[in-house]
Amino acid sequence: MISDRHAIPDLFSTRWSAALVYECGRGARRFEQLQQALGISRRILAARLVVLVGDEIMERRQYQVGPPRFEYQLTAKGLALLPILRAITEWSTDWHMADVSTQRAATTYQARPIEE
Repeated sequence: MISDRHAIPDLFSTRWSAALVYECGRGARRFEQLQQALGISRRILAARLVVLVGDEIMERRQYQVGPPRFEYQLTAKGLALLPILRAITEWSTDWHMADVSTQRAATTYQARPIEE
């Protein structure tokens, strides 16, 4: 029997991978574009891209021969992840904003004098 934790893709447990998929959801991106958009180190970016290409979530296409340059785009498998990532982003935004509103309300409530 496979445990639930093995059902969770490495994509969600490896830092930067989901962000890379989300960024490439906007269209094909070159290495430098990804690095600049995410502020990720070259070494880590290269390692994450190797895994995402190996998992067939992204594909690497050469656009320049000398020196060789590549761009990355989502495969059908990667495109299928986009609705999931968008839903997680919406959930995070909704609940983070709800937490901030609740904290403000609690602070405001505590700051008011008690009326009898």
